[in-house]
Amino acid sequence: MAAFSPKDIFYDRRRLAVFVIAMALFFNIVLALLKYFIYLKTNLIGIWLDSISGFMDILYSVIALIAFKQLLNPKAKTSSHGYGRMEYVSILIMAIVVFGVGVLYFGSSINRYPFPSSVYFTWKNLILLIAAAIVRIGFGVLFTLSNKRVRSGIFKVFAVISYVSGGMTLLTSVSYLISNSYSIGIDAVVTTFESIFYLAMGFLIALDSTRSLVGRDPSAALKYEIQKIVKSNKRVESIGNMILHDYGLDRTEGTLEVEYDYEFADDIYYTNKELEEEIFNETGVKIRLIAISKLNEEKEG
Repeated sequence: MAAFSPKDIFYDRRRLAVFVIAMALFFNIVLALLKYFIYLKTNLIGIWLDSISGFMDILYSVIALIAFKQLLNPKAKTSSHGYGRMEYVSILIMAIVVFGVGVLYFGSSINRYPFPSSVYFTWKNLILLIAAAIVRIGFGVLFTLSNKRVRSGIFKVFAVISYVSGGMTLLTSVSYLISNSYSIGIDAVVTTFESIFYLAMGFLIALDSTRSLVGRDPSAALKYEIQKIVKSNKRVESIGNMILHDYGLDRTEGTLEVEYDYEFADDIYYTNKELEEEIFNETGVKIRLIAISKLNEEKEG
């Protein structure tokens, strides 16, 4: 058996996904504890809520690890299409948690309006908050880039949550900077805005994952990408009907009618195989091309 190399992580989608999520889990734990420590030093409610959001990031990571362990397993006899829909279930759970964070933000903010508290400001704490925000945004970039290889809805949601979380931490940093300059609870105003954002994001993610669970058609962008790959082959004259069925991560399957300008079945067979492999490598879709051979007829003089 060949020795395992760290480079293998980047060639194996399962290892890459687990590696990125595990790394995010570690940093989420560090950031959540850091934010809670800063809250104890500052007494700013926005930082406390930010730390709670950080602990929820840990939960997202655990959910994602469990999901990938299941949905990337080989197909079982009792599940001919694998466990791809586990991806949508996991995203739905994450969306519910995001919505719950929004409810917590809103309730805590409303309670703080009548009772603004003194905030203890230091530049050190502000710098730590900004650094935490940059790390979160950096993970958003990491999830976006690695998803080109992983091709998972979970990674898309992780990227969105990371960008939003980083942005919210930056907003909290601004609140921390100016809180003592106003008599009103500026942190309550900021966290109210953040709560509305989290509520909307949780609702939209839940709506999208629910549509996928009940059998929404694959996106038009995916169909266009498949058509583009097929049309780029010079042997293809035209394409017909396309039918796709989405069963989750790497479980999108379907058929596509393709018209060739060929007289020999062997040429069509090998062209089909080449295109099917290219489509799978580029999009993760397992598609069967149904060839229609078109015979060229010479015009009579």
